[in-house]
Amino acid sequence: MYYFFVIFFVTASFALAEVNLEKKIPFDEDIRYGILDNGLTYYVKENQNPKNKAQIHLIIKAGSLMEDDDQLGLAHLIEHMAFNGTKNFPKNEIDEYLNSLGLSIGADFNASTGFERTIYTLDIPTNKVDDLEKGIHILADISSNATLSDAAFEKERKIVEEEWRQSLGKQQRLGDELKKISFKNSQFASRSPIGEMDIIKTFDYKTAIRFYDDWYRPDLMAVVAVGDFDELSIERMIKKYFSEIKAKNSERIQPSTQIPDYGETIYLIQEDTEQDDIEFTVFSKNKSIKLETLGDLREEIIKSICSRVIQKRLSSLLIEENTPVIDAYIGDYNFTIDNNFHYYGASLKEGKIKEGIDFLLTEIERVKQNGFLIDELENTKKEIIESAEQFKISIQTRATNSIVNELTRNFLEDEFVAGADKEFELRKKILKTITLTDLNQYFSLNWSMINNRIINLRVPEKLNDNFNKDDFVIVENKVKKSNINQFKSLIKDEPLIKEKLTGSMITETIQHSTIETTELRLSNGIKVYLKPTTNKKESFHFQALSMGGHSHASLDELWSAKMLEAVSNESIVGSFSRIELNNKINPSFADVNITLNSFQEGLTGEATTKNTKELFELIYLNFTSLKFNQTMIDNLKSNLKESIKNEDLDPNTVFFKKIISSLYKEHPRKKSMTLEDVNKISLEKINNVYEDRFSDSSDFIFFFVGDFEVDKMKPYIEKYIGSLPSINRTETFIDHKIPFEDQSRNIVVRKNQENQSSSFRIYNNEFTNNIQNRSSIYILNIILNRMLFENIREEQELVYSIGASFTINHYPKPYYDLLIYFFSDPKNNEIIFKKIDEVIQNLKNNNYPDHYIEDAKLNRINSAKELKQSNSFLAKALNSYLFENQPLTTITQLESSAELVRVHDLQYYINEIANDNYIQASLLPSVQINLRKYNDRYCYDGDTCYIEIDGKNNKIRLLELDTPEISKPKCDEELELGLKARDYLNNLIENASSIEFKTDYKEDYFGRILSHLIIDGEDVSAKLVSNNLGVVYDRNNKKDWCK
Repeated sequence: MYYFFVIFFVTASFALAEVNLEKKIPFDEDIRYGILDNGLTYYVKENQNPKNKAQIHLIIKAGSLMEDDDQLGLAHLIEHMAFNGTKNFPKNEIDEYLNSLGLSIGADFNASTGFERTIYTLDIPTNKVDDLEKGIHILADISSNATLSDAAFEKERKIVEEEWRQSLGKQQRLGDELKKISFKNSQFASRSPIGEMDIIKTFDYKTAIRFYDDWYRPDLMAVVAVGDFDELSIERMIKKYFSEIKAKNSERIQPSTQIPDYGETIYLIQEDTEQDDIEFTVFSKNKSIKLETLGDLREEIIKSICSRVIQKRLSSLLIEENTPVIDAYIGDYNFTIDNNFHYYGASLKEGKIKEGIDFLLTEIERVKQNGFLIDELENTKKEIIESAEQFKISIQTRATNSIVNELTRNFLEDEFVAGADKEFELRKKILKTITLTDLNQYFSLNWSMINNRIINLRVPEKLNDNFNKDDFVIVENKVKKSNINQFKSLIKDEPLIKEKLTGSMITETIQHSTIETTELRLSNGIKVYLKPTTNKKESFHFQALSMGGHSHASLDELWSAKMLEAVSNESIVGSFSRIELNNKINPSFADVNITLNSFQEGLTGEATTKNTKELFELIYLNFTSLKFNQTMIDNLKSNLKESIKNEDLDPNTVFFKKIISSLYKEHPRKKSMTLEDVNKISLEKINNVYEDRFSDSSDFIFFFVGDFEVDKMKPYIEKYIGSLPSINRTETFIDHKIPFEDQSRNIVVRKNQENQSSSFRIYNNEFTNNIQNRSSIYILNIILNRMLFENIREEQELVYSIGASFTINHYPKPYYDLLIYFFSDPKNNEIIFKKIDEVIQNLKNNNYPDHYIEDAKLNRINSAKELKQSNSFLAKALNSYLFENQPLTTITQLESSAELVRVHDLQYYINEIANDNYIQASLLPSVQINLRKYNDRYCYDGDTCYIEIDGKNNKIRLLELDTPEISKPKCDEELELGLKARDYLNNLIENASSIEFKTDYKEDYFGRILSHLIIDGEDVSAKLVSNNLGVVYDRNNKKDWCK
């Protein structure tokens, strides 16, 4: 090994001597690039994935960092204003035009504002050159001719306020605090894209216009156009419209984008009442790598190798050992364009904070003391070369958005764009120069910057065992003084499958010529469908499905079955641990995963054509040789318990649990997981479920879609799929008759800390499942979303986000859900729900412009065309058709079925589903409830007490309790016992250390709030019952206290 290392080091040294690290990487000559006389930069590139579509971005090197102190939030508000009209496209003309092309605001035309950039994005069909030209003209007008009217400013004030409100919550509170520390002593610390609401509510229009005039200037702009078009024609359009923009001799200088070094370790311990887990992270501040020169690329590759290797180490420990952490991770990210943070961290277990931090720091220190292993370096180099080679091979079918993002980074961050062939050669050359010494030095320097780091710990506020700065220093010093052994190698070089496979023959071949698909039937009963495509060069996707799923699991086995997917991702595969397997076969080149839901089990995966053999080996092993051990199950159960322990601290978790419980009428197969459920999970049950669901492959149907030759696939199919176990049983799923709520329910959860509301309305209904009915539902969904957006956001200015989503479900019988959602100021909830009713009524009455249907059809047709350019969509859709007894040719009818949709189809479905039976749910701010005295008592009787709720007097009626009456007793015995119950309850309250209310804020007939009263951790209802001072309330069987 020593001899090999010396040879390796010498070879790398010679390779490094041949590379000029200062040399700038040349720009890709296949990109049409230029700078106009006014300073605007443009990039144009023809690309046909997806076909008949283009992405055009307008990028401005200006964001919230450039705002003056009286403009905080106005960079973002100006971005909103661009959608309100320009000189050549007034008011709603942009919206109307884009909708007429089958496009929609948000999905196809959007914008975003960051600290240092504003980006407008337009996805547009390329069928007509005039449409492309108009799209470019719109972006040019936004850049220099935005109308910026008074009325539009007033409208956007309200919408931006609702966007700010929507962002409120735990993540925003904790994130803002961390950002202020991270941005210490820089202008970033006093800026944020959303801004300050005091300014948003009161700014003078001229103040906002000043930002537009100062920073929307051509020398800070770029246009990126990539798509299925003629490059020269697009370049001419860009020059035609953007050359008209006059250069501005602005004296405004861009502020510094550097965050000064901290010169210390900063400790930030954050507590929050809604924080439901314990997160520990160490951030080391660095400068971003600009990626202009070969030296930059070399440093970036070294950084990537370091984090990839250590992540594999951490993942292997989490799988193979009982660790004191739930998860562990390492990486880096660019906080801003010029400032990078290297980080490592872990999700910790309650009561084991010190042990978890000790574990993480030990693994970091292990690298510092021992360095990386030579086989870790060589294996990662191999992965990088293979990835670059595959990138080069697949360049012809590279996705348009990937190219757009790369060119955007070139403009904003000066990242090189060399082209796939050139980049492949550069990476090969640079990788030869990288040694273990490079990795060890880089890691020690950049992930352990003691004088330039932040130690961040986030904990639930309720925890008493908080960790502090001194505790961290003690643990860190202890670890540094430890003598830590080198890590064991995770590289395993042996065949995936050692035994000889017998296989089985293809007994029948059927051609489905209409959809260019070949069906093969094997002697073991399996059906395999092969559909070659050119969607993605030298890559293919597959899906295998069988009916059954975890509907076959008993209630005792149910959660073991539901966890099979999760634990299978960490299982031993054949003789390989999961990380050993990933080192042998990069999951980017061949990957197979188990799927298991209520009604089906299956496999899904993807591979490069070069790794076809490996994919089929993995298919075979996933069916026959997944192995689970007790350590995996213990880790799973421990992590689940940690998650459940504090889940009620998260308002959204509580909210969605309530919705699911109501939607399925608390059916045991649909209830949320409890600690009792976790305890039922076992290794034996998981093994049983795996063996039961995958021991018989005869009823599986495989669908392969992608770039392959059918004849070359056949030998793999016969050998590997033909060797799968088969017992020829016939089964389908079990219908457990899980009910849907068929009565209207109004759910209110008051648990938000912020003045913010999340609201939903859910409908469901059965339907006949065929392509024409599904198309009607999809088009109805498009129109409903448009009407909600236009009416409730644009006209009423009541929300930032509102939408609707139809979900089609196939099992146990076809039905569809309609979910309408919005986020708002709580005071507006009632009016928004009324406006939703108005929109639905307008749909029912066909009270909307006729062209909405034609616009929606075009939108659906465009989506269908793009979907069919996805191998994964085709595999999933075609496989679904087979199980739903629909013809495979359905895939050819996605567009034509949309064309056939008529007004009466939409009216039928909106009338069918939007009836008076729905679940309506709102997550609202929590309210303050306090007990109050009246006539020197807290409680009127044994089950009714006086309260003050948000400053208003009211009463609570205790749940699950009925005590004797004292106002109108039927006998002396009832009065006597009623007074005893009242006095007992008042005495409990007088002597209480802690008092808590558990309520949904529902009211009884008399307007009393229905609630549990918890005193010193005990429910007083149960306490009165156990002391024979009351009974559990039963409306159908009232207690007669006189007997």
